[in-house]
Amino acid sequence: MKAYSIDLRRKITETYERESISQRKLAQRFRVAPSFIYKLLKQYREKGTLGAKSHGGGQSLKLSPENIIVLGELVEHKNDATLEELREQLHEREQRDFVRLGKKGAIAKN
Repeated sequence: MKAYSIDLRRKITETYERESISQRKLAQRFRVAPSFIYKLLKQYREKGTLGAKSHGGGQSLKLSPENIIVLGELVEHKNDATLEELREQLHEREQRDFVRLGKKGAIAKN
């Protein structure tokens, strides 16, 4: 769902400060959920801001930034590889690099 505009948020807070009106009536007047009014006014009181909060969810990255670069190189080398082939190649490369560097970053004997 798209965030409400700053203009609407400003109108709501100005109306609430100017008039003696309940949050429920304010929600009805502006056709928004009462929970939005409550959260908006709380945010305005505590932080002094009206902007929408940033999206806090979503999935975390499954690959490290280094692995994303390696994956790009693998695709450049063989752009018709299947997803499974790329996954295997990436895993093999990770294992090879881990053995070469060793657990603590020192070069391991092969």
